[in-house]
Amino acid sequence: MIKKSTHMSVLLLNLSNAHRRYYRSLAINKPISRFPAVHPSSPINLKNDNTEIVQKVYMALKEEPSLDSLKKLSHRLTADHVIQVILRGQLKVGCLLNFFNWAGQQQGFRHTVRSYCTMIHVLCQARMFPQARSLLEIIVSRKGRHSAASVFQVLVETQIPRKHTPPAVYNMLMNIYTRSGMIPDAIQCLRLIKKHKFVLSLQTCNAIIGSFLKSKSTDSALDLYNEMVEYGVCPNVYTLNMTITCLCKDGKLGEASSLFDEMEKRGLSPNLVTFNTLISGHCKKGQISDAYKLLTVMVEQGICPNIVTYSSLINGHCKEGRLEEACKLFEEMKGRGVIPDGVIFTTLIDAHSKLGTIEAALNLHDEMVKQGIKLDVVAYNALVHGLFRAGKLKEVKRFLDLLVKTGLVPDKITYTILVDGFCKEGNLEKALEIRNKMAMKGMKMDNVCYTALVTGLTRQGKVVDAHNMLHEMLKAGFMPDDATYTMVIDGYCKNDNLEMALKLFKEMEHNGAVPGVIHYNALISGLCKKGQTRKANMLLKTMIDRGLVPDDITYNTLIHGLSKKKNSEVSRKLHDETGFISDFGAYTSLMDEFESKPEFTRE
Repeated sequence: MIKKSTHMSVLLLNLSNAHRRYYRSLAINKPISRFPAVHPSSPINLKNDNTEIVQKVYMALKEEPSLDSLKKLSHRLTADHVIQVILRGQLKVGCLLNFFNWAGQQQGFRHTVRSYCTMIHVLCQARMFPQARSLLEIIVSRKGRHSAASVFQVLVETQIPRKHTPPAVYNMLMNIYTRSGMIPDAIQCLRLIKKHKFVLSLQTCNAIIGSFLKSKSTDSALDLYNEMVEYGVCPNVYTLNMTITCLCKDGKLGEASSLFDEMEKRGLSPNLVTFNTLISGHCKKGQISDAYKLLTVMVEQGICPNIVTYSSLINGHCKEGRLEEACKLFEEMKGRGVIPDGVIFTTLIDAHSKLGTIEAALNLHDEMVKQGIKLDVVAYNALVHGLFRAGKLKEVKRFLDLLVKTGLVPDKITYTILVDGFCKEGNLEKALEIRNKMAMKGMKMDNVCYTALVTGLTRQGKVVDAHNMLHEMLKAGFMPDDATYTMVIDGYCKNDNLEMALKLFKEMEHNGAVPGVIHYNALISGLCKKGQTRKANMLLKTMIDRGLVPDDITYNTLIHGLSKKKNSEVSRKLHDETGFISDFGAYTSLMDEFESKPEFTRE
């Protein structure tokens, strides 16, 4: 009897010691005032019946791993009981985890964040990180967004005294928030890790920087990089590559190059990704010579250029109009055994099409087909555009048929190219037919499409229709350029409809467009052709009053208009001056000279 009583006293002493340690941890780890406080769970009830439950569970787990004997206690079991069992120790961690999972499956039982976190700490101490991560993932999925502060705080509060919990648990939480797309929560975890002076994981920091990069939040990625370095986390090549990518995307090539130089100081060697990122950045900025310098360094370090390297260089040359050098690079890469992909072929086809060397573009197409590379819509668009420019309409139809046969669907750019191409070919009927197809497919026309139709309608003398298309263009949110307005104004003038030309001129101003010299020249030309030289001169004065500088076309149009109205002698003399008047002073001097003669009258 004495032995039994002594044994029970020892158990109660051990239990009360565990409880004291548990509450001491709550007292030491105060809630962080800058974040929402997480109140501890209800105090653990230390009544005899609860102590008895914990003791019975403990003994059952120690003696019978099957858990069957615990079923009669399941309806009385609480999360606090589970915590007490876990804190007692002396049981295998696997056994505790089985009990923890079993408890969660019992009807009427509910784990708390605190019971989860207590089990997680024990698992981490046993280096059972996958199991700990699974439980953390459950917490995050249930708590959702904006929960980092509260979950982190409970993790700190439940850390078992006198036992070191690996810092992995806090970095693990940050990583789970990152992978769940809850980046603000991940950042909050990072700040809390720093606040508590825990070790910050490079791998987790890299994961967050990568997430920022995917979401194109380059500024946030750069801020995080600076923050982790300041905290003492040493970046690796992967970190620096991502940071260099951010800087290149922001066009900060100077800073990217500085970071590249810093790699050597840190004892890190740039890899293929590093060089490709910087070469691509320089090529996009048109800095081809700097890209070549990097290529030289790359080869000197024994790193062979790959398809990404050549793709950046070829694209950079094509954008700068250096097609011949791009073609040399294309041959060089093939000579090195690097097989070009569809992107490189399409880049070169597009460059040849724009330059007008359509035969070279067609040869590249044939080479693609031989290599079994399927053309995409972008490649077909480039070819169709080039064929229109070359006037090869039969070939246009052939490639359009091929596009459809290969299962591709013409996109908005395809239709725009067709509208523009048919308008330039004078086939307005076909252009309008394509426009109607676009409308049926729910495709909205862009600025290029509208401009092409306005131009095509004007050239065929359908100026009123062109004017209506301008209105439609404005309603769609596109502002016609100077050349488009000028074409329609000039079209009205050529049709002897000066009233509508002047009306469109005023509309243009009302719509927020500022008339330039070419618009005034179009109106002055129309007035002079109608013999209204006085109004033409008044328009000249308006131009000058508005701060516009008339050009030689303005003055010579006026002189030519005046010469048609005078007698043969005056007309001949004015005609002789055409082409030699280039400023207002010379024009005024000429007018004063002729106006002093009795045979000269303006109108």
